[in-house]
Amino acid sequence: MGPAVVPMGITLGEWYPVPAGLFQVKAMLRSRVLVCVLCPLLGLALIGYLVLAHGQTDVNAQTPVPPKDQQFANGFASTVRPFLDNHCAECHSGKAPKGDLDLSQYTSVDAVAKDLKRWEAVLRQLETETMPPKKAKVHPTPEVRQQVVTWIRDLRKFEAKRNAGDPGQIMARRLSNAEYDYTIRDLTGVDIRPGKEFPVDPTNEAGFDNSGESLMMSPALVTKYVEAARKVSEHILLMPDRLVFADYSVVADTDRDKFGVRQIIDFYKKQRTDYADYFQAAWRYHHRKDLGQPNATLADIAAKDGVSAKYVTTIFGLLTGPKEEVGPIAALQAMWKDLPAPEGKPNAARAGCEKMREVVVKVREKLVPEVKNLSSKSMHNGSQPLVMWKNRTMAANRMRYAGGALKMQFEKFAPANNNAAKAALTAPTNAEAVKKYEAAFTTFCATFPDAFYISERARVYLDPKGEKKLTGRLLNAGLHSQTGYFRDDEPLYDLILSKDDQQLLDRLWLEFDVITGAPIRQYTSFIWFERTDSSFMRGSEFDFARSEDKEVTSENKIKKLNDVFLAKATKNGANQTVQKAVKDYFELMSAQIRVLEKARLAAEPKHVEAIQAFAERAFRRPLSDAERKDIAAFYRRLRDKEGLSHE
Repeated sequence: MGPAVVPMGITLGEWYPVPAGLFQVKAMLRSRVLVCVLCPLLGLALIGYLVLAHGQTDVNAQTPVPPKDQQFANGFASTVRPFLDNHCAECHSGKAPKGDLDLSQYTSVDAVAKDLKRWEAVLRQLETETMPPKKAKVHPTPEVRQQVVTWIRDLRKFEAKRNAGDPGQIMARRLSNAEYDYTIRDLTGVDIRPGKEFPVDPTNEAGFDNSGESLMMSPALVTKYVEAARKVSEHILLMPDRLVFADYSVVADTDRDKFGVRQIIDFYKKQRTDYADYFQAAWRYHHRKDLGQPNATLADIAAKDGVSAKYVTTIFGLLTGPKEEVGPIAALQAMWKDLPAPEGKPNAARAGCEKMREVVVKVREKLVPEVKNLSSKSMHNGSQPLVMWKNRTMAANRMRYAGGALKMQFEKFAPANNNAAKAALTAPTNAEAVKKYEAAFTTFCATFPDAFYISERARVYLDPKGEKKLTGRLLNAGLHSQTGYFRDDEPLYDLILSKDDQQLLDRLWLEFDVITGAPIRQYTSFIWFERTDSSFMRGSEFDFARSEDKEVTSENKIKKLNDVFLAKATKNGANQTVQKAVKDYFELMSAQIRVLEKARLAAEPKHVEAIQAFAERAFRRPLSDAERKDIAAFYRRLRDKEGLSHE
């Protein structure tokens, strides 16, 4: 498959006016500048063959033909033509020449040179001495036969050298349907296959469907190409520093949400959070000599087991550190001592590690503090300030010990055959032991969170029993009839992730906000909710705040709404916690929106550069400086003169 290119020397500004009129790209995609730039590039990658082929003319007409060597003319006159007359003309001339080969028509060297394909057959017959046939009356001498053979061979070499680089007649062609699908896959990185909507490519006589003589172009097919380019552009996502293509259309907000959520959820699922895996990795390091790895480090063992070196270091230090007298850590240390020696078996301790995990999970789930709903007179329980306060409070409790261990009977979770573990989990009675017991649970909860991350939620402001049958939505904030996502992964971030993985997760959440505009949508849906499902904002003092107002997310308007919202809540008897929740909500939403706006603004020039890089891949050649500037100027013109948004 040859390159689809723009004719050299033609810039985007020069060729665009024609496709603009033909394709009506601007009318089809009036609201998306980068897509308006992208569609012609996709179109050129597709029909560049046709543009290039129609621009070509006969190479022989442009290039002066050098004079033939006189020896070929002399040889033809003195040897070849007489040979044909004496030994071939009787059969290969006249109205019905044998083999449909009339040799009388070749009266000059030029005539022979123009039909060397047929003279290849003549050469084979002479070389094998098949012709003249044995029954011929007169046969040429071997010397004369060889002279003719040599003349044909030399002429063939001469013509090949003279026409080197000339491909001959070039048929106007386009990419076949399969070639187009492969090209789009290579350009975008996803297998979109827009060619499936095209008519089936016809085949030539040899059965191939990618030859110029069979690949025709019609106005209807051009229209299909433009529609295909538009559909491909619907897969594009504007990341903070680049362009990516999704494997499905991402025009709707819900589709973009799905893409961003999937990236984060996939990242979460890749993280190893099974406590048994970490106990086992610590055990393998402890017995590294017995397992034939005397020089292995904790990081080496962690890498081999696929767990976090950072967290396994914490676990190993806890199990082999100073001996605890009471509490869950003392119980784990007792169980750790009971783990068997390897005796050549790297998984000998797996069952014991799983029992340790079972103790951690059962003890930890009893220590999750209850966070009750925050409510206030005249405010809907599902109002975002109240729900987001509950989310933040629950997230803050992931690694916090809130007390209550003395009232629990944790000893029942210890292995029946480990008296030391059972004693460590039994609540003490004397004051000194109680103090150590409580301190041990503080360390325990900080090391073993109630969850490393929360991947889904139902509506968090309702009774959990009432929400039991409702499926939680991924990364959702737990709101009702409102857009809203909440990041709750601090234990994973602090305990397990390396610095590189922390940066990657931060980037994924930023990308999620940038491609979905989630903070803006969450805030505008809050205003909508408070005017519909709730009656809190139906007073005249809230008339300035409308979800359809593009300026409603500005810093000044958010502050103004904060003031009047808080004033009404306070007037209606909101307590200090509610007042702080309201104030925190508006401040946090404004901060998130400012970060989003800054990231999107900083991304604009990077997206233009990405389009230029895309053009180079589509054209399959470097852009000239003029072409690079012209693409940027085209983008700028659509924004300044047409008033289109960046996207």
